[in-house]
Amino acid sequence: MSSSSQCCAVFPEELMIEILSRVSVKDLMRYRCISKWMNHLVLDLYFKIHHPLIILIVLGVCNGLVCLQDSHYVDDCEDFWVRFWNPSTRLMSEDSPCVRFPSDDSFIFGFGFGYDDWSDTYQVVFLDNKSEKMEVSVHSLGDSCWRNVLSCDALETLSLYGVYVCGTINWLALPKSESGFDYGWRDVTMNEIKILSYDVKNEKCNYLSMPDFHCEVPHDEPVIQVFKGCLCLSHRQGTQLFVCTMREFGVAKSWTPLLNINYEDLDIHVLHGMPTIPMILCISENDDVLLLGSYNSAEFFLYNKKDNRIDR
Repeated sequence: MSSSSQCCAVFPEELMIEILSRVSVKDLMRYRCISKWMNHLVLDLYFKIHHPLIILIVLGVCNGLVCLQDSHYVDDCEDFWVRFWNPSTRLMSEDSPCVRFPSDDSFIFGFGFGYDDWSDTYQVVFLDNKSEKMEVSVHSLGDSCWRNVLSCDALETLSLYGVYVCGTINWLALPKSESGFDYGWRDVTMNEIKILSYDVKNEKCNYLSMPDFHCEVPHDEPVIQVFKGCLCLSHRQGTQLFVCTMREFGVAKSWTPLLNINYEDLDIHVLHGMPTIPMILCISENDDVLLLGSYNSAEFFLYNKKDNRIDR
């Protein structure tokens, strides 16, 4: 009798699926070597659907400590939790308590990772917009819970992950309208967008001033990043790509133009109809040559400001 026949004789396939659904992915890959039947079962479409899909994301890095975020889908919900990893010592923390959301509510919450030098703690910040107010919770390295620290007016964050700079975590956000979080970009001007800034040490939220774009309507959603220790804002207006940098954090007058190029010259490949605003990755010592990267399309560009030349 073949090994597959012996397995079937001992356990019904439905029971085997139930058993294997509780096994780690690492062990599952080993079980594929037992028999052709087991290999087929592990790779079977039905089993894939019913076994939770694990997604690992780098939420942020501070002082060499990496914050990783796990998530998986269970029925119509998605569970999120974090862990901390030190690549130097190869030590990994235990999973934090998870937070659960309906899977269709992916744009009503946000995460960020930062460091409080006053208390010497690493913190993950979680923004929850499920109710009329936005609840801000914190999970610190070594804690066994999420701690609610404050409530403020509900905002829709434009990106899931905030950026850490100068002891704060920052997101681009829009205030909640009378119709809720239902925005069409044709109706939104740059002056309506806010920079939500969470102070890690003092555990409070502030709003930073945006550059003056004279009520322009952006072509795509703008993005923020940290470049050379400064907050940077990139946005597309018509055919132009603008990048500004806040030379002195929190000072509105310190916004300085860094880049103004023709977006169409980049010839970025649009995937799944999603627009892409490239990020600045590196700049030469004389500030003449910039390396740009497109996250969605995995493309890189060299831009020479002196010659106004773009190379792939």
